[in-house]
Amino acid sequence: MNFYRFYGPGSTRGLAEVEDKRFEGGRSCPLDPHHRFLGHRISYELLLTRRPVPDVVWAWTAECFIQDHVLRWFREMGFTGYEVREVPAVRFKVRAKERDWCDDNPGLRREDAESEQIPKLWEFVVTGWGGVAPEESGIRLVDKCPGCGGREYTSETDATKLVDWSQWDGSDFFRVYPKTNYLWVTEQTARVLRKRKLKGVRLVSPAELNARPIRPDYCSGSPLKYWMPDEKARAIGIPLGIYG
Repeated sequence: MNFYRFYGPGSTRGLAEVEDKRFEGGRSCPLDPHHRFLGHRISYELLLTRRPVPDVVWAWTAECFIQDHVLRWFREMGFTGYEVREVPAVRFKVRAKERDWCDDNPGLRREDAESEQIPKLWEFVVTGWGGVAPEESGIRLVDKCPGCGGREYTSETDATKLVDWSQWDGSDFFRVYPKTNYLWVTEQTARVLRKRKLKGVRLVSPAELNARPIRPDYCSGSPLKYWMPDEKARAIGIPLGIYG
């Protein structure tokens, strides 16, 4: 079965920013101060940096947000493997008086930011499960911290083998460990999404990912409890030792 990465735009322009984040349940490692887990995010403010606001909005920190009309359509289509959460606060980013030329998304002039209408947005949380990536993909555990349990893996060498379909729960949208910040869709779902031509999203095949000129050598295994609703993260993650 083929699958695709549900992905943002091909550049950093237009990415939203997530500010004033508050977390609970974080922890630090008793052995390595660089191993820190922030915990569950309980509050934040979303700063939009472009207009018009696309159908699907992506943040620098991998969060995904969808407009209300997209959510209604997802429900009409019966897509599975996701839930949505209220965005606690959202506004347009106001452009600074002195331009930061390193900032690809300076925001809007104050008068425009204050007058521009903001559509209803939802945080899009993928809850579907595509399993633990098999070693055939190139992903292998190389280090596990004895202090906090933090894990480091080699990165994939063949993205076409990231999904072990015997572990897949049948969802249209799903995640694969340890690349838990990546969102995936089935080929059938991708076909439907393409026809809709949503603005702000790309569907990238594993073959295209393999063709990237630069790929990281390693990736961290982020605990499932930071990416999924707690009940599901526990059910999947505790038996596998990847809950948190």
